[in-house]
Amino acid sequence: MNAKTTIRTMLVAVLTLCLLLTWTGTIWGNPVPGAITGTVYGTGNIALSGASVTVVGYPGLAATTGGNGQFYIPSVPAGVHTVAVSASGYAARTTEAFQLAEGGTAILSVTLSEGLALVANGQGRAVVLVAANANSKTVAAAGKLSGYAEKSTGASLPVASQIDPNEPAGTVHVYVGMAAPEHTGVASLLTGLKDDGFVIHSEGQSISIVGPTAFGTEFGVNEFLEKYVGVRWLLPGPDGEDVPVSDELRVPEETVRQDPAFFSRYFYIYPSANSSIWPMYTEWTSNNKIRQVVNPAHNLHNLFPPSKYGATRPDFYPNGQVPTGNIGWQPCFSNPDTMAEAVYTIKQYFANNPNAVSYSLTVNDSGGYCEANPSHPAYPNKLNSIGWQDMSNIYYSWVNQVAAGVLQQYPDKYFGVLAYAEVYDPPTNVTLNSHVIPFITDDRLSWAEPVAGTEGRDLTDAWSEAALTFGFYEYLYGSPYTVPRVYPHQMADNYRYARDQGADVQVAEAYANWGEGPKLWLSAKLQWNPDVDEDALLDEWYERAVGPAAAPYLKAYYDYWEQFWTDRVFETSWYKNWRAMQGRSNYMHLQNMGYLQAVTDQDMVLSRGWLEAAVANAQTAAQLKRAQMLLDQFEYYEASVFSYPRNLDIPPVASAAEGLDWLDRYVDSLQLADSRLTLVQSFNSDPWLIQGYLPTTWNYNTVWSGFNDRMLHALAAWVASEPAGGIVRTQIQQQIASAGTSAKVRNYLKLIVAEASGTAPINTNASFETGTVTSAPPFGYWKQPPVTSEVIQRTTAAAHTGSYSTEMKGITTFGAVTLITSVTAGVYGVTADYYTLPDSISGTGSVYMTASLLDANNKTLSTFRTDRRIAADTSGDWATLAWVGDIPAQINGVPVAKLSLVLYANAFNQGESLYVDDFEVIPLN
Repeated sequence: MNAKTTIRTMLVAVLTLCLLLTWTGTIWGNPVPGAITGTVYGTGNIALSGASVTVVGYPGLAATTGGNGQFYIPSVPAGVHTVAVSASGYAARTTEAFQLAEGGTAILSVTLSEGLALVANGQGRAVVLVAANANSKTVAAAGKLSGYAEKSTGASLPVASQIDPNEPAGTVHVYVGMAAPEHTGVASLLTGLKDDGFVIHSEGQSISIVGPTAFGTEFGVNEFLEKYVGVRWLLPGPDGEDVPVSDELRVPEETVRQDPAFFSRYFYIYPSANSSIWPMYTEWTSNNKIRQVVNPAHNLHNLFPPSKYGATRPDFYPNGQVPTGNIGWQPCFSNPDTMAEAVYTIKQYFANNPNAVSYSLTVNDSGGYCEANPSHPAYPNKLNSIGWQDMSNIYYSWVNQVAAGVLQQYPDKYFGVLAYAEVYDPPTNVTLNSHVIPFITDDRLSWAEPVAGTEGRDLTDAWSEAALTFGFYEYLYGSPYTVPRVYPHQMADNYRYARDQGADVQVAEAYANWGEGPKLWLSAKLQWNPDVDEDALLDEWYERAVGPAAAPYLKAYYDYWEQFWTDRVFETSWYKNWRAMQGRSNYMHLQNMGYLQAVTDQDMVLSRGWLEAAVANAQTAAQLKRAQMLLDQFEYYEASVFSYPRNLDIPPVASAAEGLDWLDRYVDSLQLADSRLTLVQSFNSDPWLIQGYLPTTWNYNTVWSGFNDRMLHALAAWVASEPAGGIVRTQIQQQIASAGTSAKVRNYLKLIVAEASGTAPINTNASFETGTVTSAPPFGYWKQPPVTSEVIQRTTAAAHTGSYSTEMKGITTFGAVTLITSVTAGVYGVTADYYTLPDSISGTGSVYMTASLLDANNKTLSTFRTDRRIAADTSGDWATLAWVGDIPAQINGVPVAKLSLVLYANAFNQGESLYVDDFEVIPLN
């Protein structure tokens, strides 16, 4: 039985089907819907039959007018709505926003005009005009308008730099990047717009699409294509766009004036594994009006490169030591010469780059402040609100002085900085220059949890007092999370709050995982206009992406995972330990997959059911491709969840049938751990499936073997109780003997048999029953210096077997229990049990083992390691680390003589104890 088959049959199919059939509405329940009714009129106030009426953002809420021009749309959710109305021969129109009360009825009267016909009956009747001296971006925008109009209607709209005197009468002129000569009021409409804003003005026989800059013009064209042609750029690349087909393109006489809520908007989105797809991502962000103006990237290593200053100014660096690399150090902010040198260098930069708008003064990553040394005269001796040494007053005072020096010569430039780690809190000794823009870093998914939300908003309030302008830096990951991390309603609330508090800029680390569907598309829309209805946009994305019949299944899927991330995850030790960290990272533990402990089998079975239903109900080839992509991405999620060492609740196996089921799952878990890596590597050429971060980026934190100790012990207990020739033991032996079983699976199956049979270890004193307080031969104890309150000792405080164990207490860096034993060639299993008292771990303390093969002179020939386990995940229960493998007689001609084992503990808080027992080397031959 293969892994996928086992997983999909392990829960009762009837439960899945019932839940699929009964899932309606959102996860929060359904308020009483209302209705929208009214009449549509055409030229001469004639009632129009056959007009299409759709609630904007809810493609499924639509109607067609009858002979009297009337329509009725029931089941409309309460809220603020607009309605889009279209009819053949008329320009489509969207009504002004109106409020629909819960259970109420809105009555509308809509009059359509013929408007300007750019395309009628499939024939082009317009020309796109762009100035002969227009820049390349404006010319490209004109070509985009023409190209998408043709994609939609099949009609060619030529691009020209001047009007052809012989053109047909009635030709519509679409001016891109300039106003039509007769549109004299457009210039005043442009006044006050940000660089990315724009005006679309339709009057007479002309349309003007123009912004204060070429970027604004491009975004105006994007809006024109979305509003009048109906284009949506749902995902990167040509397969990610949805272009409605029509034989008409009409534009009503109206004025559209838009300005972005935030003048700088950016995604860190590009996957490192395949740079060839980056242009596709860049185009997608631009299509959705994303553009960075102010860059807050870590940058002081570029401003003060050791290669330039190391030999002559070592005093610029911590303790006068010239650093290597780009992280872990800062220039000395209390040294006035660093300020003067920064001013000089940045002035040179702007002189050489006159079009540059901003310069980043953001600290280097990972600390390393000169002033953090307690012996330094400027040592602040104060922790900030997230537990880091508070460097804000020192750093931001320096930033202010640098900015003031540069602005004397370049008064229109900006300086981006990250309010991050040691400089997370606002300064109390200065108000930042209006051209210094701090980006407040936070993982604002946490704001869905009330306490974190209050703290985050309080900090924002404090920053709004200390800085005349500021922005939000978001952690929207994406990859490397291994289930869809979606929280659209909290995300929308965060953007609205930022706008209301006066934030001007946005940046998001959003390394894509397009299995999250509309997440980044919605973020782009909200960064432009936080007042849009996120529910309407989500419904629009679902329907445009996979079609109206498949959309409800997609909605159910993402609603479900939103509930996981905005409710269930806050009860996990993974989240609680992040919140309790001192100092806390500004982003959640994205390298720690402990949140998977909260993912259930039912979560995955339901999710697969919804996605398979979406694939089955997609109607067009494009819809099917997008739906299939989401299902393909789910294959990776599924393999990750089912191979992760989750704390499954496994009661004692009660029958051979149960034993066989758990055996299948044990084997599946081992296989899926490998297949997830193969699968994600195969994604690297696909722009939608590729992961922003591969699991191998962090290796031992995000890669695991698939070994599950709870399955091991449950199966071993059953096999031990079986009579000779028992079904489960027989099945295990058959798989071990099968040529089709991988060496990895074969050896982990042998571990079950060894435990069931009580195979004795080759090492002595495995449960630490003999020795002194500080010694348990043949085991050794080791602590990484400097040692303060760290303790490793024999103890009777806890034991798995016998009376003793080894206690590893307060191991804040690294501590280890070591063993070296002689071995001969063969298959071995190494196991060690570990334990922490219930609710005793409040951090990210972890435990893992390394196994090294040595020659007779203790030279390392090869090294392996176990999964890294987070101690808090198993708090209150004994758990088991395991390594199994073939030990050869020789490696590269050198005889293998010994096995060296090191069980490491690290990153525990002071006072936290990890207990180790039954550290065994078991022959599996």
